[in-house]
Amino acid sequence: MVSLSKGKYKIIVENISYGILGKICHEFTHCVQYKEERLSYSDNIVIWKGKEFITIEELNEITNFDEYKKLHWEEEAYKMQEILPALFLKSDYIEELKKNQI
Repeated sequence: MVSLSKGKYKIIVENISYGILGKICHEFTHCVQYKEERLSYSDNIVIWKGKEFITIEELNEITNFDEYKKLHWEEEAYKMQEILPALFLKSDYIEELKKNQI
């Protein structure tokens, strides 16, 4: 879940489980979308790429998970959830973290 407050983004992890890195990457994608102003909110409306897309009320009425995953911002986030963890785990950064473990 992403929490927004005064221009700051906070990823809230409710529990640790297998695949947590993918979930973090999913939420990180939303942070990038907000930062790049591709995803935003105005009053009670979700704005995607500068155009009013759906009201919060309509969004909350979506009960079909497949339909929800097809929302543009979610589609991108689910794609990144699959791609980014593997890239991260192959990166020099993760190797450096492993070397410096206490």
